[in-house]
Amino acid sequence: MNKNKGFTLIEVLLYLLIVATFAGAVSTLLVMGFQARVKNKIMAEVDEQGIQIMSIMLASSRLARTVSFPPPGGSGPVLRLSEPDPAFDPSVFDLSGGVITLAEGATPPLPLNNNLVTAAGLYVSNLSPVGTPGSVKIQFTLAYKNPEGRPGYNYSKTFFSGATLRGN
Repeated sequence: MNKNKGFTLIEVLLYLLIVATFAGAVSTLLVMGFQARVKNKIMAEVDEQGIQIMSIMLASSRLARTVSFPPPGGSGPVLRLSEPDPAFDPSVFDLSGGVITLAEGATPPLPLNNNLVTAAGLYVSNLSPVGTPGSVKIQFTLAYKNPEGRPGYNYSKTFFSGATLRGN
């Protein structure tokens, strides 16, 4: 009677192959999950900042008395609003160096987007007939900064909306 209780070389190789295949599949799933999580985080960052910037611009527009720039029927890269409160008059939204800024009254411009995204293409149309408080259409694009140039980490989105001034 043969009492060898060890494994044969073929059995050891089969077990190693099964373990290596399982480990490879698990590591691939982990990498894919991490990449998806990072991509979702990037998209959320751009979307949240875009929504916040647009909300600020629309709220300020609705509370303004008139649109100072662009002129009625015109368009441009700056939104200048005449505000009823002298402390906030004028409110100026501008794009400089990839940052959308807001300057209210005599205060220095404040950045509205953080250093994780860059802004481009701020475009404002004044849809107001002459002699009315006004309506504006606002459009801008935000893109995630990808300094390493990693593929799959590029994301940009264009935001656009409009507001009608109440003319207080």
